[in-house]
Amino acid sequence: MSKSRDLAALLDSSGDVVADALDNAGGGGGGWALVSTDNLSGNVGSVVLSGDYSAYSQLKIVITNLYGWGQNDTRLKLSDDDGSTYCSWDQYSAIVWNENGIKGSAIGWGQAYALVLDSTFKISGASAQKAIMTVDIYIDGNDICYQGRADGNDTGGDHAFCVSKGSGGDITSVNYIKFDRADWTGGQIKLYGFTA
Repeated sequence: MSKSRDLAALLDSSGDVVADALDNAGGGGGGWALVSTDNLSGNVGSVVLSGDYSAYSQLKIVITNLYGWGQNDTRLKLSDDDGSTYCSWDQYSAIVWNENGIKGSAIGWGQAYALVLDSTFKISGASAQKAIMTVDIYIDGNDICYQGRADGNDTGGDHAFCVSKGSGGDITSVNYIKFDRADWTGGQIKLYGFTA
């Protein structure tokens, strides 16, 4: 349909927009939708997000005002059966650095988890820093990939980056996301889903 015919379909004979015409005109495709919001408090050893995410080809987790009480290597686990079994990862790598250079790094493969934060990322203790963290999970058939980063907001704050690829055939969707060994005490978690 030409642009002139599209416009004509939205207008009446007086040139006014037909009632409900814009609601039914269609759009330019999908986009990001807020799926859930959760607030952390107390000493949280693990955080679980669960639900039917099958409508989304990509998920984004944004954690703001993140504080922790431990310094563990936070792990990400993904499942398509409500946490009974988890995707194994072909490989993962995580690195932490600040203004003084690289603080720590970790790699692994064939495990049921992938690191989100190496244990050297500091959000606790006397040198605690408030942090923001984002994690993107991309689902492409039998492959699941994720990448994430975290940044402390104080002077000399730590930065972290992680990337991982899930083994083909393990899972083809996600309905259960678990941050394990988190040791977080505060923050807000927002989960977004992307539709094409």
